[in-house]
Amino acid sequence: MHECGHGTAFKTQWKNDFVYQIACFMMMRNPTIWRWSHTRYHTDTIIVGRDPEILAMRPPALLKIGVNFFGVTDVPQALMAMLRHASGSLTPEEIDFVPETERPKVSFVARIWVSIYLMTLIACFAVHSILPAMLIGLPRIYGAWHHVLTGLTQHDGLAEDVLDHRLNCRAMYLNPFSRFIYGT
Repeated sequence: MHECGHGTAFKTQWKNDFVYQIACFMMMRNPTIWRWSHTRYHTDTIIVGRDPEILAMRPPALLKIGVNFFGVTDVPQALMAMLRHASGSLTPEEIDFVPETERPKVSFVARIWVSIYLMTLIACFAVHSILPAMLIGLPRIYGAWHHVLTGLTQHDGLAEDVLDHRLNCRAMYLNPFSRFIYGT
């Protein structure tokens, strides 16, 4: 998702966009919201009150970070955000960083996603199995550990409220499995 969002995973933009949409769906992150929040993040990395992507503020909420290895708080928040976006509502923070011209895309995508999740839930009941949810929805829970680890590795424990990226970012060297999953 990350590299496709930057347009760097593939040589052609349409492939980046296509995989980005699928990856955002799997991560339960609205592609328009994430693109603009990530732009803000790159502008104001670990600037408290400006960076919408800080995973662990100081002091770190270790219990919250720990349970998010299983998506315990992130997944319900993502589902609530999806419903909020489907209703056409954005938070004040989202209104601040998503340009007005981009906002209709947020609700359009969220409505499609809500439909897919509802169809998946109906399929689970119809076939008396959680297998449909094992493919759509639940991967966000059982794959959360990798997302948390790669996110924490990049910035946590580094300087807050400084604009020098040498002080608030670190290079990541990933194993082959993580490189494949992360898309680098």
